[in-house]
Amino acid sequence: MLKKIGLITVWILCFVFFDVVICRNLLGLGHPRDFSTYHSVRPPRAYVEFTAEWLARDSSFDKTHFWHDDNPKTLRVAFFGGSTGVPFNEKFFSEKLSELFKQKVDVVNFSCFSANHTQHLHMLLEVFHNGTPDIVVFYGGFNETIQNGWFDPRPGYPYSYYYRNEMTPFKRLLVEKSALFGALEWKFGLLSNIKQLRQEYQPMSSEWNETIKNKYFENLQMAKKITETLPSRKYKRAKFIAFYQPYQIDKIPAFMKTHEEIRTKIKNIDYIVDLHNLYDPIGKEVYFDECHVKQEATNLATVVMSKIIAKKFIK
Repeated sequence: MLKKIGLITVWILCFVFFDVVICRNLLGLGHPRDFSTYHSVRPPRAYVEFTAEWLARDSSFDKTHFWHDDNPKTLRVAFFGGSTGVPFNEKFFSEKLSELFKQKVDVVNFSCFSANHTQHLHMLLEVFHNGTPDIVVFYGGFNETIQNGWFDPRPGYPYSYYYRNEMTPFKRLLVEKSALFGALEWKFGLLSNIKQLRQEYQPMSSEWNETIKNKYFENLQMAKKITETLPSRKYKRAKFIAFYQPYQIDKIPAFMKTHEEIRTKIKNIDYIVDLHNLYDPIGKEVYFDECHVKQEATNLATVVMSKIIAKKFIK
């Protein structure tokens, strides 16, 4: 009997070693690591779920250190986006705006991988207790719509909310350490409530598409209202503008009709600019996937957006 127990124990230890050490740690198999609350580029943050790594180094948002220039005459621009916003170079953006505004402009990029406009909306309240910006720029559209369809389907929720907040610590431990349990969760949602959520919300259905569209505009309207309560050093109150980003909608046919409805509605809103066709002259080779692009495309967007911002806000 003891021999049998010992043999079973050895087999279990061998399986654990193969599953955890070889498959998970060495080969990286199982569940995507970016869902973890310990993921380096999406560190947890109260009220906003997660934020940019450089912001997470501090215990409080109530600081002005993130501005590069303390000169009171410098125009401050706060830029918020998801992973497609991260590559926007602060120095290049600042230079382009400085040329157009004919004064020093300081752009700070608050973008974070996978973040959406609901999180950016809360960031406005969390970040700018003091040291407020003169102009707030939101850049997005993909994380606010398609990303919810692929992950947590509740409109406005962070993509990993169900995982970080609604799974027990033990289940998360299994998913994050075991390649087997991680693969089962990623493929079938056996350990979380994602399967039930998808059945309830029916992402990419006409009803869900309508709700997600309304949430997109609701967040931008609220962001504008909040921004315009912030004191500005250049204007009486801070200014707000949002850009609907380019992405390959032809790869997501279930959202095509709603995407066109979003673009149509934007035409009648003066604080949102549709950039969806921006990369058409360059060609689809600038895309890595549905929404991420090469740096040359991001630089083009910087130049175009700078011209639009300057035209709208130069006094």
